[in-house]
Amino acid sequence: MHRFRTFHPITKLAFFAVIFAISMFTENPAVRVMSLAGAITAAAVSGTPFKRILKFVGIGMISVLLIGVMNCFIAHDGKTILFDLLKLHITLEAFYYGLSAGVMIVGVAMWCVFITDETDTDDIVMTLGKILPFVSVVITVTLRYIPEIIKKFRETLSAQKMLGIFEKKGYFKRALIISKVFMSVTERSVENAMDTASTMRARGYGLVKRSSARQKKWRESDTDLMLVTAFCAAFIAIGERTGDFGFAYYPSPAFVRFGLYAIPMIIACALLFFLPAGQVIDWRIRWQKSFRSKG
Repeated sequence: MHRFRTFHPITKLAFFAVIFAISMFTENPAVRVMSLAGAITAAAVSGTPFKRILKFVGIGMISVLLIGVMNCFIAHDGKTILFDLLKLHITLEAFYYGLSAGVMIVGVAMWCVFITDETDTDDIVMTLGKILPFVSVVITVTLRYIPEIIKKFRETLSAQKMLGIFEKKGYFKRALIISKVFMSVTERSVENAMDTASTMRARGYGLVKRSSARQKKWRESDTDLMLVTAFCAAFIAIGERTGDFGFAYYPSPAFVRFGLYAIPMIIACALLFFLPAGQVIDWRIRWQKSFRSKG
């Protein structure tokens, strides 16, 4: 069971907008680490395959390390000089800042994985169909054709392997064959998308407000989640405004001012980031209790 799927699309849109804003615009590394941990926990408890999460985490950690190293060659501020390269200072602070930026990017990407599992095209239509009908059509068609491209690419590549085309081929020739397969599949999918778009335009899609096949009602739980989200977001915004939770990486990593709102801000961030996982766990516990009471 997925507790977060039951919320209204507008509630989910507002909640994830706040999550993205805090994750991307807060410089504090503790917030970014909590965002990544909350996204991984939410994806794990919501039923995402463990192998998929493990693969994503492994690739994410490698990406974080690479971003940290690359930032050393881009930014040269900081007082802890590791070594000099072509009269440029490679500093430890630049490496720390790159690691923090990498954690933020991987955390946002992991939240996108969770959002993909917890929303569907009907939620997008309900959210944007009445405001931006043309945009909702574009998004829903895109979400339809991207998985289709991946599926067709795998099928075509598997057929090529079964025919023995990859046998006794070097890496360069294999890469060339794979690129040709990808281009052919993409061209075919684009042609199908254009035909679909022409058909939808002839039927009047995107011209008027869209209606959803599954109407969702606003419930008390949506109001509660919106209030919690608004309260935590306002509290974090006040702390950022006053600088009580500010963090600087140059000339050395340290808090700008660890003020009155610092500890409550950490609690508010943790509440927001781990709220989806808590909702899913609470829903599963209630679901299991209902079966036990009936038994």
